[in-house]
Amino acid sequence: MDTPSTTLRTQFFLQTALTLSAVVVLLYDHIITFDIEYRIIWRRPWRKASAIFLMTRYVAFFALCVDASNVIYGLSHDQYTDGKPLSLLSYNRHLRLFAQACRHFTLYRQIAIGVVQFIVAANQFLRVYALYGLDRRVAAVIVFTATTVVAIGAWSITMQKEHDAATGCHPMLSNETANRLAIVWVALFAYDVLIFALMLMKAAKDRAQLVPTERGGLVTIVYRDGAIYFA
Repeated sequence: MDTPSTTLRTQFFLQTALTLSAVVVLLYDHIITFDIEYRIIWRRPWRKASAIFLMTRYVAFFALCVDASNVIYGLSHDQYTDGKPLSLLSYNRHLRLFAQACRHFTLYRQIAIGVVQFIVAANQFLRVYALYGLDRRVAAVIVFTATTVVAIGAWSITMQKEHDAATGCHPMLSNETANRLAIVWVALFAYDVLIFALMLMKAAKDRAQLVPTERGGLVTIVYRDGAIYFA
C-alpha cells in the first residue's frame, strides 16, 4: 500500500517528466523551424510585427527553460539529501538555502505564467480585432472579458498559503490557494472560448457571403483564419 509520501513523490516525478518533455518538444520545434524564422524575420527589415513575433516565440521558451532548471534543481536536492550523511548544521543550512531558492523560483514562475498568458491573450485580441475589421464593439467585449480575468487573477494571488515541499522544489498549496488558482484557469478558459467562438462566427459569416462556386468548406476558412490554432 502506497504511503502519502510515496504518492507525492510519484506525482512530482510525473510533473518533472512532463515539464522536461515539454522543453524537449519546444526545443525541437525551434530547431526545425529556425531556418524559416531566419529567412522571414532576421534577414528582413525590422518591423513591429517582427518584435511581436519574437516576443511571442521566445518569452515562453525561456520561461519554460527556467522552469525546467527549477525541476533539475529540485532533483539535485533530492540526490543531495537522500542517503548522504550530513552534519545537522550542514543539513539545516542546506535546507534553509534550498527553501529560499524555491521561494524565488515560485515567485518567478507565477510572474512568468502571467507574462506568457498576457502575450498569448494580446495576440488573440489582435488576431480577432483584425478579422472583424477593427470593430470597436468586438474590441470592447474582449477587453471587458480580459479585464475580468485579470481582476480574478489579482484576487487569486492574494493571501496564498504554502506548505513545505515533500520532495524537490515543489511547494504544496493549501486547498484554499489551489481552489483560487483553479478559478483563474477556468476564467482563462472562458476567455479562450470567447476568442474561438468569435473566430468561428467570423468564418461562418465569410463563407455565407461567398458565391456558391467560390465557397470552400467551413474547416478551410477556419484553417485560413487561424482558429484551429486557438482550438
